[in-house]
Amino acid sequence: MKAATANSFSMANLNGIRFTGDRSLRYTEDEIDSMFDTYEIGSYTFMLLSLLYPNLKYSQKGFHQDHMHPHTGFEESKIKGLVLPDGTVIDDATKEDWRRRRNTLANLQLLEGRENEVKNATPLVNWLKVLENSENAKYLPVDVSYELSNFEEFIEKRQQLMSKALKDILL
Repeated sequence: MKAATANSFSMANLNGIRFTGDRSLRYTEDEIDSMFDTYEIGSYTFMLLSLLYPNLKYSQKGFHQDHMHPHTGFEESKIKGLVLPDGTVIDDATKEDWRRRRNTLANLQLLEGRENEVKNATPLVNWLKVLENSENAKYLPVDVSYELSNFEEFIEKRQQLMSKALKDILL
């Protein structure tokens, strides 16, 4: 069992609780992995992000769920004719899939409200050029292009990093 610190959360403290119907708060690895495709931006993703960002001072500042690749970056006018890493032009099915996945956990992070408003629609690749942003961003996969054209690989590798962290917390 992991040692508890002032800023840590241990699921072990809650695993013994039983609810009606013999339900518990225990998660399986498959359940954690399914969270990335099941939940879209909202209270549940905020709760999961708060587990992944335990050192934020939630009582002192307001935090927003920020789209790493900005929500507006997926508008038709911005992705029409986008060339993917394999050299093909993005098709309509991929556009729709990306528009759905832009709101899922692997494309979200917690940013202080003012910081999120400043970031606004800045493409991820440009936002990360600011040293402070790149140093503070969590769960960034390495050796991946942060250009929107590489959204698929970015989201898959970031999901792996976040999933591992959630499993360390919840299992």
